[in-house]
Amino acid sequence: GNVTTITINVAEIKDYGQAGLNAVSTVLSIGAVASGIGASTVGIITLADTALSTALNSFSTAAGSTLTISYDDTNWKSRVDSVLSALTKVESDLSAAITGV
Repeated sequence: GNVTTITINVAEIKDYGQAGLNAVSTVLSIGAVASGIGASTVGIITLADTALSTALNSFSTAAGSTLTISYDDTNWKSRVDSVLSALTKVESDLSAAITGV
């Protein structure tokens, strides 16, 4: 059928992913915040951070410096979706934790 092909800005995906990892590191390094959100919430955020790191590493290793994806290429769509989903989870967990404090 009709296949749509897009070129992904690999550096931008990596930058967004790294920003999420940096946000977790920064928030959890603030003792008052980490203490205020509690150990269970820190654990949830840490799990989201690990998932984002894993997704980002997998994407980065496989993508190299440029990436062109065809919409029917489910392998790459899955990798990109994984990074974006993990980044959304980190943002959501951090936002909820900070709002709670």
